[in-house]
Amino acid sequence: MEYMLIVRFGYIYVSDYYNHRVLKLLPNSNSSTSATTVAGTGSVDYVLNQLYLPSGIHDLTGSNGTDSPSNRLYIPLEMFVLTRFVQFMSAILQITELCSVSGTNGTKPWLLNNLYEICSDTNGNVYFAKQSDYRVHRCTIDNSNDWIINNHNGSYNIRGEVPGTIHTILFAANQISEPYRGYNDVNLRYLVYDLWTFRKNFSLTNDILSLTKFTIHFDQIDTIANITLNQCFLGQTNNMFVGYSFDITRNCLKSTNELRLDFESPVIYALDQSQSYNDSVPPFCPPDIQHGECHVQFIRKEPCSFSW
Repeated sequence: MEYMLIVRFGYIYVSDYYNHRVLKLLPNSNSSTSATTVAGTGSVDYVLNQLYLPSGIHDLTGSNGTDSPSNRLYIPLEMFVLTRFVQFMSAILQITELCSVSGTNGTKPWLLNNLYEICSDTNGNVYFAKQSDYRVHRCTIDNSNDWIINNHNGSYNIRGEVPGTIHTILFAANQISEPYRGYNDVNLRYLVYDLWTFRKNFSLTNDILSLTKFTIHFDQIDTIANITLNQCFLGQTNNMFVGYSFDITRNCLKSTNELRLDFESPVIYALDQSQSYNDSVPPFCPPDIQHGECHVQFIRKEPCSFSW
């Protein structure tokens, strides 16, 4: 299996299986691309020639578009009948917008990745490979980060951006005062008992809708949420420390779509879980001086959310 990786600053890393190397591609506006070999020398040692993604590879944190020491890609190197991992880095020297189409129309897919697998970048673009033209295509779905957010009784109905929390979103919308000022951790406590819904509308092109496999991925959801796409229930999340991926059937997708996340109160969820367990599990509650909430041990959520 071969993999394609879209990185933040406008480069695509691909495995070039036929030439036993890994390429860094910088697409440009005329639908062609320049390629730089960043691993492999054409040797048969690199016959496996895949990209492996260690923890943190998706975030480039260096300044001015350069790699940080933790940003490394991995490929397997076959030698002496054993497989070991070779680690390499490639400096990213400029920030460049990706073009609409990259790749060469030829008899073999030299831009290797899982055909019809969709990747994305942080600018709201998605990328997929088509076997018919051996190219990687870009579709800009929505460059905005605009979500419709409301609580259970509709007293709050605003637009906001993610990532964020209810407190940061409401504060940015001038709906509440500074959450960390004075005793606002207590005064705004009612927010954590409420139910919240996040909705995102987006459109899909015919190129995307013609594909055969669809997956939606969330890097982090905090914490208990039911996820629905166009009335199709995708699944529930209950752990903020892991990512979630859900397969989407074709009949759930339309040209215009609505993604909906319905969040339960983490405090009430933890209380319900403690009562269902029917046994005492310390710690029971934080000290009174912390003005916190109980039963943090019954939910996979950062403990500081319940008190500090």
